[in-house]
Amino acid sequence: MCDRRLGFLISLILALGCGAADTGHPDDSGTAGVTIIIPAGYRLGGNASDVPPGVILTEATAGQLVLPQYGEFWFPSLLAPGTQYAVSTSGSVPPGIYCSVANAVGTMPMADVSNLWVECRSIAGGDGR
Repeated sequence: MCDRRLGFLISLILALGCGAADTGHPDDSGTAGVTIIIPAGYRLGGNASDVPPGVILTEATAGQLVLPQYGEFWFPSLLAPGTQYAVSTSGSVPPGIYCSVANAVGTMPMADVSNLWVECRSIAGGDGR
């Protein structure tokens, strides 16, 4: 998220620092035009812990990704602000393993969402889903 904001600030500073050409029009103040760059969407992601190989995280708009065993992950597609998301696990969850997704449902703000938390643990019996 910081990289996206930094890019916006640099673009804004550059736009403000460059004077516009004087067109001779009476309403032309000679001030610089400001270009505001609004991203098409924001990233949805989080962290994983104790995830067995082959577990897939799915979100209807953002797509699918194979989860790492540990660490940070991001969905491949950006989501527009206001988009509702619902994340779930699928794929090859071994028998006796249960995977949960914390903060799995929400609405995209005008920023990256990085608070998804996927954790898998052993359970007695069951198919792991």
